[in-house]
Amino acid sequence: MNSREDKVTIRRILIAMDPSYRSVGALDVAAELAARLGAELSAVFVEDVDLLHLAEFPFAMEIGSRSCCLRPVRLVDLERQMRAQADEMRKALAAAAERSGVTWTFRVTRGPVATEILMASMDADLVILGKRGWSLSRRLGSTVRFIITRGKGMALVLQEGAKLKVPVVAIYNTSENADKVLETAATLADMKEGKLMVLVVAPDAETGSELHGRAAEYLESRGVEGRVSVLIKPGIALLAHTVHGMGPVVLPCEQTFLCSDDLCELVNLTENPVLLIR
Repeated sequence: MNSREDKVTIRRILIAMDPSYRSVGALDVAAELAARLGAELSAVFVEDVDLLHLAEFPFAMEIGSRSCCLRPVRLVDLERQMRAQADEMRKALAAAAERSGVTWTFRVTRGPVATEILMASMDADLVILGKRGWSLSRRLGSTVRFIITRGKGMALVLQEGAKLKVPVVAIYNTSENADKVLETAATLADMKEGKLMVLVVAPDAETGSELHGRAAEYLESRGVEGRVSVLIKPGIALLAHTVHGMGPVVLPCEQTFLCSDDLCELVNLTENPVLLIR
């Protein structure tokens, strides 16, 4: 491994915020990472243009949160509500940043949510998203799917209430970013003063043995406490089961590991924070 090429450098962390309690909870993780890595914490709040367009239709209705009665949706009311939500998110960000002692920025954009977050992430080293965002569904949110399939940089997907605990898990295989996955996972393990679990995912026993040796050599040279296990052609369900109860799962986000649909399914199945490395 070339330590110079694979050294993890994160100077700007972007968190995608929405009015749900999930994104507010993710602020603690984002602020902790920013403080530990010496990074700037930035947030973007997107005024959903599709929702605003919907409010322009005369038949658009909403259910009152307290009265549970149907009432017409007015564009002016929706815009006012979005401004109030953005102000609440800005205050939450400022409070989290102050507690962690990190610098921060906050901005509001208007457009399709997934596209705006993707554009904002181009200037960040790491983007943090809630797994399901506004949705109450148990399935992966559409914005996260969009970032997984079309994003360019590192992305951390957080489950509701998830914390960065140990052991940190590194999915190690033959991908181009395999060494970067190891180094990033080791950095997280150092931050949490915990162990690193390396899961070697290989197509056959011979490749698995070779990768096991490389990973073990890296742990020794890096001085990281941990262990290495080998999985031969594991399915998505087995991977999710293996990492259950552990800390963040760091894995390569590229087609040589899993196709886009399988990668989305793995993120959907696991309750662990998932850090995608590109």
